[in-house]
Amino acid sequence: MKTILLTICGLCVWSAGFAQNVNVLVTDIREERRLDQRSSSLELTLKVNGIPVDENRKIKIGTVIKATDNLGNELKHVVGSFDNDYTGYNEVKLKLEAPPRNAAQLNVVEATLSYFIPTKENKGIVEIASVLDKYNTNLLKNQNSEAKLILIDEERMKKMKAENEAAYNKEMEKFKKENPDAEKMSELMGGLKGFFESLFDYGSFGPVMTFLVDDPKEKIVEILVYNEKGEKMNNGWSKSDNQLSIMLSSPPQKNWKLEVLLQNNKSVKEHTIKLGQVFLP
Repeated sequence: MKTILLTICGLCVWSAGFAQNVNVLVTDIREERRLDQRSSSLELTLKVNGIPVDENRKIKIGTVIKATDNLGNELKHVVGSFDNDYTGYNEVKLKLEAPPRNAAQLNVVEATLSYFIPTKENKGIVEIASVLDKYNTNLLKNQNSEAKLILIDEERMKKMKAENEAAYNKEMEKFKKENPDAEKMSELMGGLKGFFESLFDYGSFGPVMTFLVDDPKEKIVEILVYNEKGEKMNNGWSKSDNQLSIMLSSPPQKNWKLEVLLQNNKSVKEHTIKLGQVFLP
């Protein structure tokens, strides 16, 4: 594998509905060459100017509409495991299949840029107060959202199973009745029984909130946990299949709240960006 870094000044101006004068600057190109040409890739770093980007307003590359080199080759969008996340910085990565070595430039690169601007008014921010009173229920059931998010009372269920199997089984039946989609949500983990047993077997390291998530269209962007003073308590996260664990700075309390950030047609603005000629390293 060979990596080449080149800094260039390629400017692309686009408007597509923003009131601001927005432009995109290509700042870096990284080319990874492997023996198998199909595994080679070309990564463009794009600096986005003209729109506010911060921890509350985020951007990411959506889809690549068209990308060709000067030899007429069409280059597909390459999306890795973490390439579809929003960033709070005004810089995004756009990764394509690498053109042949004898290609001199990219003639056309056209893609969409997703601009995530969630508010309570556009239902991009769903606030859930007194969250510990809502264990074992779908926190998004009244939000007209395609996503489902169930906060699991892990410690209580584990203690109940250890002390009273009959009471635990009764609680499981109640859980299934109140959450009719839960069995399907956990089928990748062996169903609800497998899901809960994996929680009980492995447990958690430090304070945590555990969720059962069904979000096939990736509507959930982020889940933020706040204490009674409005301080963010998130301390990392992990995800496995439909299980999401959010690590916390201290054990959760009854007066804490959640903010679930959701993509919808009002909280996300899709705009097209077009690059001019991009010379290759």
